[in-house]
Formats: sequence, structure tokens, C-alpha cells
Amino acid sequence: MFPGAAEPCEEARSAKCKEAYELGIKNLDSIPKASGKGFKALYFDHVILHVRDVAKERDFYTSLMGMKVVSDKKDDVSLRFGENTLVLRPAGADGKPYCNEFGFVVENYNQAKVKAELDRRGISSKPSAFGGLAVKDPNGLEIGIAGRG
Repeated sequence: MFPGAAEPCEEARSAKCKEAYELGIKNLDSIPKASGKGFKALYFDHVILHVRDVAKERDFYTSLMGMKVVSDKKDDVSLRFGENTLVLRPAGADGKPYCNEFGFVVENYNQAKVKAELDRRGISSKPSAFGGLAVKDPNGLEIGIAGRG
């Protein structure tokens, strides 16, 4: 394979193969490159709290903190405040609350460039349910990286 090849050439020295190769290397500069720099986080996009009683937590945050309910399912409530979303989900079998997932909105987000930088650093990523990409930090916490929605 080579840049621009849609499929392997049957004959490497054929005109078709040479044309595809030339076309592929002509546009290499258009492929997003890693910058070697990190990203500037602007604010949280979302924070996910796993809690003992989702409904009780929802009522606490809406009444005390003025958060607005944007999604209200039995085991998944999303509350909006400013540019942020607080997601409430049930805790594990032991009922102990925890937070192991959150996401940031970063400045000048470009998914292809973010992916290239993550790849350059050897950090695997996957699409996030909240948009953008999700990665694991060194402690295994899931971190979302996205642009302004």
C-alpha cells in the first residue's frame, strides 16, 4: 500500500499504480499533523457522578444550585449549568458514590488534529458519547476532549 491507494496494485510498475502513487503523495500536506503541543482546556463539558440515589441528587442540584434538567431518565439524568453538564448515574452494587469520567472543551478544537496529537503521544482514543474523543488518563479515568457544542 502507499498514500492514495484505494487498493493494492496488481502490478507495481503499471501506469495505473504509478498514477495512484503520484496522486497520493501530491496531497500529503493536507493530512492533519500532530502539533507537538497539548490542548488548552476552556471549561468542563461534562462531569459524570455515580450516586446512590439519582432522583435525590437531581433534586438537590436543581433546587440548591439552580441547575436545569435537560434529560431525565430513571438511571441517567443530565443537568445543565452554564456551559457545563452534570450527569448523574447509579453507583455500583455497594452504593458508594464516585466520579471517574469527565470531559473538557478545548480551544480551537479540530478532531483530526486532536487525534493526530493523541496518536503521536501513543494515547488511544475512541469517539465519545458526548461528542469529540474519549481517552484514558494515567489513572484510568475517562476524559472527553471536544469543541464548543
